[in-house]
Amino acid sequence: MCNRIGFASLASATVLASLAGCVDDGTAPPDDQEIGSVARTIGEFTWDQYQGYPTRLIQATDGFCYLTRIGGFYAGIGEQIELKVVDGWWYLDGTSQQSAVSASARCARWTDFSAPPSHSVSDMASSLAWSREGSYHPSHVALWDFRSFCYLTGLDGKMNGQGESAAVVPGYGAWDLYAQNGTGGLLNYSTEGRARCVWLGQQAEVAYVGGNPQSLGEFAWSQGQQPVTMATTATADCFLTGVQGKFAGSGESVTITIQNGAWVLGGTSQQSGVGARARCVALNQNIPGQLFDGGFENDPSPQPQTPWVKEGSSLWALEFAGVAHTGIQNARVFEAFGGWNALSQRVTVTPNTWYTFSGWVKSYQLAGWGFFGVRASDGSVLDQVTYGADRICGFGNRQVACESDWTPLAVTVFSGSNTVLAPFVGFWSSQLAASVRIDDLTLTH
Repeated sequence: MCNRIGFASLASATVLASLAGCVDDGTAPPDDQEIGSVARTIGEFTWDQYQGYPTRLIQATDGFCYLTRIGGFYAGIGEQIELKVVDGWWYLDGTSQQSAVSASARCARWTDFSAPPSHSVSDMASSLAWSREGSYHPSHVALWDFRSFCYLTGLDGKMNGQGESAAVVPGYGAWDLYAQNGTGGLLNYSTEGRARCVWLGQQAEVAYVGGNPQSLGEFAWSQGQQPVTMATTATADCFLTGVQGKFAGSGESVTITIQNGAWVLGGTSQQSGVGARARCVALNQNIPGQLFDGGFENDPSPQPQTPWVKEGSSLWALEFAGVAHTGIQNARVFEAFGGWNALSQRVTVTPNTWYTFSGWVKSYQLAGWGFFGVRASDGSVLDQVTYGADRICGFGNRQVACESDWTPLAVTVFSGSNTVLAPFVGFWSSQLAASVRIDDLTLTH
């Protein structure tokens, strides 16, 4: 199963979208650094080139973070600001060989979002990002489709006028990360953008508040224009999706601020062509219960990421070896030190609704001790089925259950009063080589 939108061909200036959790090139903040509030409408986080360490925000499992301010002198590849995930935490960081480079960010918790009557996007939204570079002008790369919302998480390079910009824009069936510069893509003066997407589910239709409907709810501001009032903080979270113009020092910035209970897009400039774009995603998203990335195709990292959870002392990985049931990738859980080993995900659901959890497994050295099922929100098992090869391989004291073929499994449960269900695939084993491959998981109602 493959829902990922692939990279578009690159024929232009460098575009970079940060890969979640793969880099740790910043020094840790002092232990007594003020972390700030994770409340949605307060606690803006800041970073500037003079502080000497990254600013730590919130844990990645609690929500996602987005830029609300970019400012300073961007003269070339020495200038950079970025939001990134390192060791499970969001950080705001950057570099500069010039002056006044700074940025601000806010964070939204998954639980800030609600979907009537009683379920939320908590536990089923996840942010992922990609990286790719080019060398010409202009450049774009396809991100995820429109069941996600995407936003800028970083800016690098030269910003010397209206010819320089980075933006997330609607493309043909997917979001595009687009960057251009007016110097023909010369390496030392390239303009780079970073982006991140939050995917809401296979049946999601992302709701935005306000903005231009022709560009999926985008707001725009340019210097010389009055600040643009967007959505209220009670109805939406607003984030930067584009920046352009000449940034030559502390006099240049683009900002999203909160004024009188509303998000406001604006900026300052003593130069030319400075502008910004933003979108506001509604906190109220009417999304049915969806299992995130049940085909394991949307994740470029070596292991499944949030909201997937590893249970027990097992090892786990994403396999790219062409052994998937469908698509390219599948998950695999390995025995490590005995006991229970599993992969699970908590999914927000509608109460008093029937749900069917289905998928495919391929076990090795398991003889009926594999379990495929659904738990209630309190952890109790609502229903489960067993799996594992019933044929014996080997000889003497080396006899073990053989590797099985890909096997379809399914259980149907009634959610009752539960607003969260937790599908799981796991096994009990004392065989150090035991494992299960997992693919094409779905939760339907």
